[in-house]
Formats: sequence, C-alpha cells, structure tokens
Amino acid sequence: EICVYAADNSGTGVCALPDATTTDATGSQIVKENINQMCVWSVVGAKEPDLWWHYLIEFRLCRNKKNKSMRDCGQSALDVVSRIDKTAFANCVENETRTLSNMKSNLDRMANEQVFTASLTVNSIRQDFSLNG
Repeated sequence: EICVYAADNSGTGVCALPDATTTDATGSQIVKENINQMCVWSVVGAKEPDLWWHYLIEFRLCRNKKNKSMRDCGQSALDVVSRIDKTAFANCVENETRTLSNMKSNLDRMANEQVFTASLTVNSIRQDFSLNG
C-alpha cells in the first residue's frame, strides 16, 4: 500500500515509497503523515512556527525511541503540542484527504520549478539532498 487516493473519487492520488529505515511504514502512511505535517503548518505554522517544529521533533523522537507506528506517533506529537487547535487540524486533514489538492499543487509546483530531493540511507542513517534543476 503506497498510495492515498482522494475521497472525492476524482482519481487523484499521492504515493510514496515505504521508509527504508523502518519496516512498518507503508507509503500511504508516509503520505498521511505528510498531510498531518502540512495541516499542523496550516493551522499554526505562519503564526507560531515553533509549534510546527515542536510537532516534527516529537514525531521523530517517538518514531526513533518508542518504536510506535506513524499514526500513533502523529497522535502522540499532536497531544504533546497541546496549543494546536485540534478542530482546525481535524478539518484540515479531512479536507485535504477528500481532495489532496494542496499535496497535488505542492508536488506540481516542485515539478514545474524542477526542484527535486534525493536521499541516501547508510546504516539506517538518512541524509537528504536538494537538487535544483
């Protein structure tokens, strides 16, 4: 399971390869967490970017140290960063899951601007690189 498809039956889908550093993260779970992170930014990022960073750090700590699922770590990070408006967050996730419009427009923008990222994983350590075309 590597894709998430829009709930509006438009056929729009976003896919990701499973995380090479873990055995339990499917591509669709990675896409769903990307939606979560995008919605945290949408709800608090422009006003309080530290909350977005706090969410990302809590999520990564949970994945690295507690060995929980992506879904559980997303929920745990959301609980820890208590100043995020949970209703606004849930509405954002629901709206984005329905259409995938923001995910699609971000991917289209990256392709149009010829911005690509590459990553290298050695001994379970991932290094991301940005490649501008």
